[in-house]
Amino acid sequence: MTNLTLEDYMKQSYDTIIVPDQFTDGSLCYRAEHPQLKGCMSHGQTPEEAEQNLKDAKRLYISTLLKKGLDVPLPQGITSGTFSSLSYSYIVTVVNQVEELAITNVHKQFSMPHMVESKQS
Repeated sequence: MTNLTLEDYMKQSYDTIIVPDQFTDGSLCYRAEHPQLKGCMSHGQTPEEAEQNLKDAKRLYISTLLKKGLDVPLPQGITSGTFSSLSYSYIVTVVNQVEELAITNVHKQFSMPHMVESKQS
């Protein structure tokens, strides 16, 4: 166990993943998480809001572990499968591309012209 304070842990650079998600009503939202802090995540209506909410979640998560005398994981560099080495703007670009693809696929799926075959006698 280290002797780091809550503020020391808050200064650590944990990997951050921001992905599109859905609220319980089915509307679009974004989920942000720190994979190195298992279960530390938040949601927001925009990627920026999700990231800001994640800062609050990180503070609560770490302070709870410290109060219970449990070890707080430290960042281990780049974690496989995360966006830790990418810039925030790149993550937002990827998220926007995923949204556009999803919208395009929904329109294709429910567009009638390609689903109707013409029958010639």
